[in-house]
Amino acid sequence: MWVYNITNKPIGHIARVYQDQNRVKPNEAAKSTAPASGDKVTLSATGREINALMKKVENTPDIRPEAESIKQAVKSGRYDVSGEEIASSILKTLE
Repeated sequence: MWVYNITNKPIGHIARVYQDQNRVKPNEAAKSTAPASGDKVTLSATGREINALMKKVENTPDIRPEAESIKQAVKSGRYDVSGEEIASSILKTLE
């Protein structure tokens, strides 16, 4: 039931309330439909790869405490690394 161009009149208000009550809201529709048993979700190859990478990231140890201690040592001027250690690290990345 549509009522056009009725404003500031009781009938217009009643018509709008009636229309609002007859509309199905998305949240109410989702609640009323129960998921069917046996529904399946299939991830694409990219999705599976992202899922595997996320698991690896979750299992990786947190390096922030070590990085924070190095940052503080650099700020205070007590961080000292020898040239040999720097060269060794560079060579490791090239292997």
